[in-house]
Amino acid sequence: MSHIDIVGPEHFAEAVQAEGVVLVDFWAEWCGPCRMLGPVLHQIVDQYAGKVTLLKIDVDQEANQALAMQFGVSSIPQVTIFVGGQKVDQFVGVQSPEAVAQIVEKHLGGVVSAAADHTEETSSDEETDAPMAA
Repeated sequence: MSHIDIVGPEHFAEAVQAEGVVLVDFWAEWCGPCRMLGPVLHQIVDQYAGKVTLLKIDVDQEANQALAMQFGVSSIPQVTIFVGGQKVDQFVGVQSPEAVAQIVEKHLGGVVSAAADHTEETSSDEETDAPMAA
């Protein structure tokens, strides 16, 4: 499982560059909904092993408050989604595993589709170049 706890903003820019989809969970220990969402996010990371990374940002830690402000966190839990270091989506509140999986699939889709298109092109070329059977 790819799971990283971020203590402060010094490693954030590098961490969101991870391959695949990066889920940034802005949370706090005292937050009941955050504690409910945590296991859902861990389940998604396990389900998409190697394709999803989870970063947890504790908004109560003073070093993380600037990050929370930068991403407009006004309610928690807030999950901000990054692909290739760029913010691509976000959601606030507890979500079902199915809902989070759907969001992840949406953002993995571009990477998976591009690979599938390349595979289909290669297969089509091979079939075209093959001699025809008599």
